[in-house]
Amino acid sequence: MKFYLLDGAGAGILIALFGVGLLFLLLAVALEAIVMQKMKYQFIFRVSLIQSLVANLVSLAAGFVLFTSSESQFGIDNYTGFAILFGVTVLLEFIILYLMNKTKPVRRTLTVCLVMNLLTYAIAFLITRIINS
Repeated sequence: MKFYLLDGAGAGILIALFGVGLLFLLLAVALEAIVMQKMKYQFIFRVSLIQSLVANLVSLAAGFVLFTSSESQFGIDNYTGFAILFGVTVLLEFIILYLMNKTKPVRRTLTVCLVMNLLTYAIAFLITRIINS
């Protein structure tokens, strides 16, 4: 009986963590779309949202691969891993945005990518500090 309750509690914890992760992903997509708009990279908000979603899903997949390859290296407490994830995210999202916006200057795409990821990674960093305190 107790195992059954523990399984239920474990499921509740997983759902809560999944919910927080999903909420953060949606927040990141929205914030990055807003950054694209404010920096006049995209003029149609719906296009910004779609491009941000695609870029974030690609970088999320890469993050899963890196995290599962070395949980200790890419855990939320490892600053080096956090920095590597930031670099990988910027690189991948830059490539995705560049491929979707080939008419825009490369430097502009890179600048937008850096700004939007600095914002979302700063928020992610604060969330991890709050969770770990």
